[in-house]
Amino acid sequence: MLKGILFDLGNTVVMFPALGLESENSTSEQKCMLESLVKVMHNSLTRNHIHADWSAFWETYKVVRAEQMRWQKQTLREYDMTLRLAKILDTLGFKVSPTSKIIRQTLNDYFESYVKHVRIEKKIIPILKSLYLDRKLGLVTNFAYPPCIYAIIDKFNLKQFFDVVVVSGEVGWVKPSPKIFHAALSKLGLEANQVIFVGDDPETDIKGAKDVGMKTVFLSRGKTCDDADKTISHLSSLPDAVEELETVNTDQ
Repeated sequence: MLKGILFDLGNTVVMFPALGLESENSTSEQKCMLESLVKVMHNSLTRNHIHADWSAFWETYKVVRAEQMRWQKQTLREYDMTLRLAKILDTLGFKVSPTSKIIRQTLNDYFESYVKHVRIEKKIIPILKSLYLDRKLGLVTNFAYPPCIYAIIDKFNLKQFFDVVVVSGEVGWVKPSPKIFHAALSKLGLEANQVIFVGDDPETDIKGAKDVGMKTVFLSRGKTCDDADKTISHLSSLPDAVEELETVNTDQ
């Protein structure tokens, strides 16, 4: 019997703000969103008497961010936002420890603004409520700054539905690394063949989950994925997909 469902969070259960840079085929709106959030970070530093030139800060931010993301893709290790900010400041001539209160406050201000842009569809809550009645639920999300994830969970009162929450910034590994999936399964107390994974990314979510032995449901959002056991266009179709997978699982 399929006893558990693990969900990706961003753009699966909730909608994260779309952020991007020129090298990522991003829209102008996505680029402006990221720049506005980084401006929040810059303003926070200014309030703490670190007066970095905005243009230099923005350009350095983009370089350091790209370096961290390349390293993450190569190693499947999660990067550290405190180190990102400390390196940016060091490059600009400001010596600030990654563990300093200024770094922490700046990141809290940045992600407080980020959380304001996160959205959820009202009909997601009844879906989670129905699924939670007879199965364990969990979240497995790639996110470098865990306090932001818990703020999002609190914002939408999601904690009541999830038995476990696994954040890459806490375990040190990102999807599709098997290590983050195994960490979630261990916390859930279930074997991979007893669990369905639901996500919107063909590589990090679907391939990663299948590689450790889970059934998978792909939330398409206009994309395609040939590897998933089931594909749905909206989470409202998830209960039926789960039932179908459970029938197949029982027959086997």
